[in-house]
Amino acid sequence: MKRFFLAFGAALLIVSAGLAQAPQYKKPESGVPVLTGFVGLGSEYQPGQQQLLPTMSPILLVPIGDRWLIESEAEFEGTYTHQDGQPWDHEWKRASNMLKSISSSTST
Repeated sequence: MKRFFLAFGAALLIVSAGLAQAPQYKKPESGVPVLTGFVGLGSEYQPGQQQLLPTMSPILLVPIGDRWLIESEAEFEGTYTHQDGQPWDHEWKRASNMLKSISSSTST
């Protein structure tokens, strides 16, 4: 039993000595472009007429260096209409578009 406690104590010392090392410097990770947004589909049905209403709103974020971020947003709305005995009719509209640049200033 004495040997068990001695071996356990030695293993505990070795593990704690390995964990007690000074933290190493790691280079900060660089930014990654992000594409996100929203996609939706609405519908309306009436006798003899069907309508589909797709919507897409992509958002693109692109970091440049450590202090710059470019953001772009757009919104697209579509209308697909079908009447009995007629082909589908469609139309797309660009509701808004925005591009902006954001900078952060930090003193070092």
